[in-house]
Amino acid sequence: MGGHEIVYALAPHAWGRGLGTELAEAVVGHGFGALGLSEVHATVMAANDASLAMLARLGFVHRRDIEEDDGSTTRCLSVVRGDRARGRERWAAEGAR
Repeated sequence: MGGHEIVYALAPHAWGRGLGTELAEAVVGHGFGALGLSEVHATVMAANDASLAMLARLGFVHRRDIEEDDGSTTRCLSVVRGDRARGRERWAAEGAR
């Protein structure tokens, strides 16, 4: 996809504690703020529902899939600086239903 990509990994004992969200928010915020990026990308295994949901909450949207040689699917997502707040607002509204 080109450009700047966020990459993160957490040990299983750290899952489900909000650490990934905190980390991703800080990195994306730094990218848009201090670095002046206009877009940030992420790639996630399609089976990683928790990571996909976390990125969606941060405003990332699905762009395309990559079919890997082993038969798995990698999802490519991105967030544009101005779309980040709108994505988070949309998620909050959907969660309130």
